Amino acid sequence: NNAIRYTEQGFIRVETSIENNTYTVSIIDTGVGIKKEKIPQIFSRFKNSNQTKDSYGLGLALSKKICDYHKISIEVKSEENKGSRFILKFP
Repeated sequence: NNAIRYTEQGFIRVETSIENNTYTVSIIDTGVGIKKEKIPQIFSRFKNSNQTKDSYGLGLALSKKICDYHKISIEVKSEENKGSRFILKFP
């Protein structure tokens, strides 16, 4: 939902790969990106990294909890005004 919400123009792409018995899914967008100092907060409940958009701040927090429960690692690479890449690695 965030990739769609924060990418008004550009693209959203999903990539998959398997390497060393690890399945990787990457969600890449060319949206607004996330400020570097905000990235550590994005998985916290009720935190909104983009104050110009309405958000309840639960989506990424719940996603992180589900990933943790299933031993799926989640990593974020982002550059403000250029987009974000969320990388999920399944054991």
